[in-house]
Amino acid sequence: MNIGQLVSWSKILFSSQSRYLLFHVTSMCNARCKHCFYWESIESKNYTDNLTLDEIEMFSSYLPQQEIINLCGAEAFLRHDLADITEIFSRKNKVNIIAIPSNGILTDQILKKAQSLLSRFPHIAFRMTISIDALGDVHDQFRGVQGCFEKATRTLAQLCELKKHYKNLLVLTNTTFSASTQNSILETLSYLVDNFDLDTISMTMVRGDPKDPSQRRSLDLKKYREAVQYVTRYGRKGFKAHPLADFIWNATCYTRERVAQIVEKTLTHPSTRGFTCSPTEDFLVIENNGDIKLCEIIDKSLGNLRKFNYRLDQILELPETRKLVEHVKSGADMCNGCTWECAMRSSIISSPMEYPKLGAYVAKQTFSKYLAA
Repeated sequence: MNIGQLVSWSKILFSSQSRYLLFHVTSMCNARCKHCFYWESIESKNYTDNLTLDEIEMFSSYLPQQEIINLCGAEAFLRHDLADITEIFSRKNKVNIIAIPSNGILTDQILKKAQSLLSRFPHIAFRMTISIDALGDVHDQFRGVQGCFEKATRTLAQLCELKKHYKNLLVLTNTTFSASTQNSILETLSYLVDNFDLDTISMTMVRGDPKDPSQRRSLDLKKYREAVQYVTRYGRKGFKAHPLADFIWNATCYTRERVAQIVEKTLTHPSTRGFTCSPTEDFLVIENNGDIKLCEIIDKSLGNLRKFNYRLDQILELPETRKLVEHVKSGADMCNGCTWECAMRSSIISSPMEYPKLGAYVAKQTFSKYLAA
């Protein structure tokens, strides 16, 4: 790591301004997933109120340099101007990493837009993640779309082929751990590892208020821990050139362990949260209509960009915003039982107080591998 990278990462780790943006570019979706925490926004059909390119240009002027921007949805690839949105964040905010999660249904559209992004922005690393929650019909039922598994795996295979031609593409999968998927999750993960040239496999716990509330009930934490161990053993192939690749990867694995701990404690002590969270400082969430959200899970708008002339800084400095953020940081009851991995990992990375625990976790994992060998 050179001096410039060290200075840049010091700003990212210890700055009070978020360098990680989650931008819901649309609330339009072509799936109806059982575990979806975003289902009310999808069914409200407010995607006709998406921020325009001119509006994105205006609010990006009040963003600092961004290390990672997650262009998410609902289904981000349903937005036709992803390349133009990326151009704005590249020019105005010097973004290094663009993450785009997808259900993988629209193979032709996804591949066409992916090629456009990769060729137009060779200096940006694109992390494209396809959701595969189960195999065959089980995945179709979980996602509410007949043929979803076949389409998603076809998209995944073609993205893996595309990776041969573009060094700035990383292909990932994400599998949701829920009541419907927990019994087959190891089979699903093994299938993905055996059949696709992936840079990383990922797994997330069902969270928020899912469309089907039963997805959060009767979760088997033994099966969750087994799946966590499998994902950790698989590791990562991509992103090794990143200055803090090992640190980020270890923080990601440690986050999953903390999720298990939080769920266990929540079962017996519902008042438990388990980690310090700093919304708007460690991460920033912007909805497709310009609402600045406290986080993805809590349906609390801090203000709308359109009402503040796109002055993001003004919304973040409102007394009400600062008071709410401090309330969350101090351990707000509304955050009890939170298992949102993105928030948790951001908290771990930006909090030196977490480093001893992270170090102990890494040492334990290393020792376990040594014994297994």
